[in-house]
Amino acid sequence: MGKKQQIAKRKQELTAELAKNRVLIDVGRKDIKQKLNVKKQLRKFITRKPKALFIGSLGAGLIATLMLRRPRKSGGAKASTKSTVLLGWALAVVKPAVKAWLVNRAKAMAAKQLQSRHRD
Repeated sequence: MGKKQQIAKRKQELTAELAKNRVLIDVGRKDIKQKLNVKKQLRKFITRKPKALFIGSLGAGLIATLMLRRPRKSGGAKASTKSTVLLGWALAVVKPAVKAWLVNRAKAMAAKQLQSRHRD
């Protein structure tokens, strides 16, 4: 009878070890799946370092704009200098952000005035 008890005890130990390993495999699988999820990694990178991403994209856009310009047509119009091209490009990039900021600022001021009128 002693051998049967030892065998039963060993079976229980092995079953417990299998259950533990199954849990570890499941946790490892989920971890690997999370690490390989490109959408989550991109979202995490954007939320973690938005300034670096914005500056990098501005730099890449500027370099691409300067490198991929069309050749100038000879004659006719006055040629633009690099500084005027950069200024125009910068104003075009900043314009939507400034417009949104001004609209938000105007809304805040209007709301403040409405609140002050309701108090009086």
